[in-house]
Amino acid sequence: MGEDSDIILDSDDLAVLSSKTRISILKAIDKKESTITELAEELGISKASVHAHVAELEFSGLIEADKVRKWHPYSLTNKGRGILHPHKNTRVVIMLGLTVFCMTAAIYFFVLYFEGFVYLGGTSSADHPLIFLIFGDIFALIALSLILMMIKPLFWSEPSEFADEE
Repeated sequence: MGEDSDIILDSDDLAVLSSKTRISILKAIDKKESTITELAEELGISKASVHAHVAELEFSGLIEADKVRKWHPYSLTNKGRGILHPHKNTRVVIMLGLTVFCMTAAIYFFVLYFEGFVYLGGTSSADHPLIFLIFGDIFALIALSLILMMIKPLFWSEPSEFADEE
């Protein structure tokens, strides 16, 4: 399953996600790959209970075990990450849509200001009301702000929590 594909949940997945303990396990694994023993210690429940919950999460395809390593740490699958972090791709799509809308509106108002417009019935107006220029500027600024918000992660990285440890 690719990173960009939709996450499809069936009734079995919803049943698996209805447990607070399984959600806590998913969140703990999201922070750090963990073994059953580590999860039991972190969540304060028995290893047998963790094992039962992990088996259901693994069967539903939300987590997977690294069987190559000795202690089999569990990590999230793409499906598990998509459930815990659904907003990452959605946010970009919404911002792109808003940017296209604002740029289209800005161009429309600039054209109205500089070219005038035709009334119904064929009469044209050579008036260039200042309001069209103002609306055009507002929509252009909103679009520019959205573009800057989208490209910010390319140039601005959050400081690492381990930066002070060096």
